[in-house]
Amino acid sequence: MDKNSEIIRIEIIRILNENGKIRGTELANRVIKKVGNEKTVYREISSLVETGEIEKKVHSRAHIEYELINLHESANNQLKNLHKEMNIIFQEIDNFKQTSKEENFSFHQRIRSIIHLIHIIQSIDSIMKLLSFYPIFKKDKMFSQIKRRIDDRWQSIMENIAHQPEEDFLNEIIGNLSDEELESNFRYEMPENLRLEFSNSKEVFFDINETYVNSIRNGESSKVVLERSIKQHARICIENSEDVYDAIDLAKKLGDDIDFRIHRYTKCICKSTFNFVEWLKDDYRKKLRAYLRQNFDDVFFEIHGRAAE
Repeated sequence: MDKNSEIIRIEIIRILNENGKIRGTELANRVIKKVGNEKTVYREISSLVETGEIEKKVHSRAHIEYELINLHESANNQLKNLHKEMNIIFQEIDNFKQTSKEENFSFHQRIRSIIHLIHIIQSIDSIMKLLSFYPIFKKDKMFSQIKRRIDDRWQSIMENIAHQPEEDFLNEIIGNLSDEELESNFRYEMPENLRLEFSNSKEVFFDINETYVNSIRNGESSKVVLERSIKQHARICIENSEDVYDAIDLAKKLGDDIDFRIHRYTKCICKSTFNFVEWLKDDYRKKLRAYLRQNFDDVFFEIHGRAAE
């Protein structure tokens, strides 16, 4: 980000911080009086919306408002939802204890129930691992509470498994989980007509699994996988564009590839809930657009050895 863009962003946030909600035209005009021109100011406002720092509310074409997002409140609300899910799991585990004692609750029914509970806890655990890389979540007092509850739920599940009458119950659980985790060798390939739009790129494939394994070996956090994927997507878009608008248009056509990568990624970190996967897909697209806007000129020069026209 160049210095002028940073100054414009600071001014936008300062005005929103002082005024709360403000109409788009008023916000832009006040910023322009201090720094920048109309085009760059509106560009930075859009960029702040895409990165989730400010919220845009469209009442009509002539009435658009912006306001700062209360990140602390948003983080706390998300953690509250996870906390509720943990309470539901506690109830399900308690129900399992009672139901498993009934004669009509078969061996295979108990296996399926335990695996179902394991999947739910895995999903929440994986979400918490991702959120742990964001200080705003980690600082919330509910974060540590949920982590303790996750540990408690794992302990409860293991106690339930240990108290099952069959000696091979644990082996059956592990065997079923392993079968579900087997990955196919399917590799996403761009449709031929889309690949033509990326003809300047020698390679468009990105191996999520390999990148994840390498990140673990190097002692890095799993979040670098998606960061590197976004950079690779951005690069192939820039390789085949003459300006940032062309690059963003190309990025919009990568939906199937993005979805494939997200599903691969969630398989690597653990199974995840539908809502979490959908959030990741949306977040990836926003970050890709933001990356293109912020880095197009530098990457273009690196690739072509000249400035973009």
